[in-house]
Amino acid sequence: VMSGATTYGPQQDIPVDDIEDWETENPLFWANLNDDDNPLFQGLVQLHEDCTPEERAESYKEQGNDFFKLGKKKYEEAIYCYTKGLNEPFQGKPELRTALHANRAMVNLQFKNYGKVIADCKKAIEFDNTYIKAYYRAAQASIALNKFALAAQFCSKGLEVEPKNKPIIKLHKECKEKWERHEIREKKRREEREKRENAQTKLDNAISERKLVMGKPQHKTSAQFRGELHWDEDGKTLRWPVVFAYPEHSQCDFIESFAETDRIIDHLQAMFPQNERVFWDEEQKYVWNNLSVYYQTNATDIAGKGTNYKPKQWKRVDVELSLGEVLQLPDHIIPEIPILTVFVKNSRYLKEFLTKEKE
Repeated sequence: VMSGATTYGPQQDIPVDDIEDWETENPLFWANLNDDDNPLFQGLVQLHEDCTPEERAESYKEQGNDFFKLGKKKYEEAIYCYTKGLNEPFQGKPELRTALHANRAMVNLQFKNYGKVIADCKKAIEFDNTYIKAYYRAAQASIALNKFALAAQFCSKGLEVEPKNKPIIKLHKECKEKWERHEIREKKRREEREKRENAQTKLDNAISERKLVMGKPQHKTSAQFRGELHWDEDGKTLRWPVVFAYPEHSQCDFIESFAETDRIIDHLQAMFPQNERVFWDEEQKYVWNNLSVYYQTNATDIAGKGTNYKPKQWKRVDVELSLGEVLQLPDHIIPEIPILTVFVKNSRYLKEFLTKEKE
C-alpha cells in the first residue's frame, strides 16, 4: 500500500467525495503515464510481468471490482478488466474463472446486454454449478428478453442448489406470472393476425372472382387519403374508398365507403344536386346531370409486376353503371384507391384536357 493512500475494504463503498483522490492515488488508474514518467509505475509494470497468469487474472478481477464500485462511468473499464483476466492462460482455479464470468455478467446486466449476460452465466455455471448468483443473473436476463422458458429453467436449477433461496424463489414466481401474461398477449396477437390474414385472403379471392386488376398505389392519393377496401355488413358486397377528382378546380371528394353495387350517378346526385352549389363552383356548372366522368386506362403498374408500358387513355364512364361494373372496364387498373375524374360536359376545359393528354 502506498504511504498516505486511503484504503477501502472489498465490500466497502468509496465515498463520492473521495473518488477523485482515490483514482489519483491508485496505480490502476495511471493509464496516461509513460514508462519513463514514474519509477513506481515502472516497478508495478515489472511486478505485473513477473506474476503468474493466475496471479494476473486475480489482479484483473480485483481491478474490475474496484472499477465497478466507482459506478456506471467505470463499467466499461470493469468489463475490460474481467475480460483481460479471462484471457490469461492460467490452469485450474475454476472458482476464479467462475467469478470473472459472473462479474462480467453482473456489469453487462447493468448495460442491458442480456445475451452476453446469459452467455457468461452459462460459462460460470460450467466451472461451478453451485454458483447461485449465475443462475439468478441468467434468469433476470432471460426474463428481460422474454425467454421465459429459459428463465424458469435457470430458476429451477438454482433452486436445486439452494431450495430456500428467497431472491430466486421470488424471481421464479415473477417469471411464471410474466410468462402467463406474455402467452395471453401472444395468443391475442396471433388471433388478430390470423383474423387479418383471413380477411385479406377473402378480399383477395373476391377481387379475383370479379376479375379486377389491382395496381400499385399512386403516392399522392395514398398519402392524402386513408381508406381500406372492406366488406359490407352483409358480408357479400365490397365497399371501396373512392376519390372523385375535379382537375379544373384542383378539388376532390373522398368517399370512404362506396358500395360496389352503388351507381356512379347516385353519388353525383347526392354531391351535386340541382339547387345547390359547392363553394368552389362560382359559375354553378357542376350539377349532376351536367357532368361527365372518366377513368384513365393503365393508370399505374399492376401490383406484383413490372412496369406497365401500355398506353394511357381517358375513357368516359356510363354513369348508370355501378362502381363494380366501372372497375371491371377494360384496362382499368385500380391504384389501391379508385379515382374517377369529373368534368363539366362538353366544356372547353374538358376538350383541352383530353387534347393535352393525347400529346
